[in-house]
Amino acid sequence: MTGKRDACHVLALALLLIPFTSAHGQPVPDHLKCYKVKDSRPKASYTADLGGLVPEPGCRIKLPAKLLCVETAKTNVQPSPPGGSPANPAGQFACYTVKCPKTVPPTVAWLDQFGAGTLTPSTAKLLCAPGTTMFCSGAGDCPIGTACNTTTGQCESACGDASHSICHGGCCGDGTCQPGTVANACGSGGACAVCDATNQSGSACVSGHCGCTSAGDCPAGRACLLAGIYICTTECNRPNDTPCSGGCCSAAQNGTCQPGTADTACGNTGGTCVDCTSSLASCVNGTCAP
Repeated sequence: MTGKRDACHVLALALLLIPFTSAHGQPVPDHLKCYKVKDSRPKASYTADLGGLVPEPGCRIKLPAKLLCVETAKTNVQPSPPGGSPANPAGQFACYTVKCPKTVPPTVAWLDQFGAGTLTPSTAKLLCAPGTTMFCSGAGDCPIGTACNTTTGQCESACGDASHSICHGGCCGDGTCQPGTVANACGSGGACAVCDATNQSGSACVSGHCGCTSAGDCPAGRACLLAGIYICTTECNRPNDTPCSGGCCSAAQNGTCQPGTADTACGNTGGTCVDCTSSLASCVNGTCAP
């Protein structure tokens, strides 16, 4: 009987050392692999009464998340660990900072695939909440500042190729979603635009597009429309129009910006053009001269 008992013990130990596999022969993802994360959600805090090793009422849970723990299978472990047993898939969790009133948790006799021992807890540090990975089919399924990888269904900061949607908010610049709020990377959804002195819409980034907030943001020969979309236009001397950026405006009302160098349309202040020929003068450097 002793020999049979020893044989059973050897068989049981061997089974513990064999990675647990599913009915399809694949290792079961019964471990958690945790990653340090940056959480796009705003800061927040909650209070909760928690159980665990001891009851801990009045714990404070703080967002954002600190870790993302996802299930994984463990294979090809060297050297072979001394313990272990079949388990179920571990799931996935986001872990948050938690602070609880001081307690004295009991010691724990522990057994896992790395062996048996005694664990002595101190204070609770993290609360891990189960969750699910969201799959996307378009930009609207993703957090602001990311694009949908339509091949994998994951939201990513990458953009600008056939596998990615447009960015949800902001714009795509150099292959990465950008806030879209600065002049050298301005936009909302599509590719980022550069708002510089040559941009006919304006050199300022205004509400996700190149535009203007003054005549100085417009190239020569345009005025800034200070209403609606705030954009540079060739029209001038209308309600909400600034003076033209250089040159002059062809009419006192509802005119168009002119270079201001013609004898019949002379000016360099952006205001209404002057007809120099009415005083038998010529336009010289934007002013009428004999």
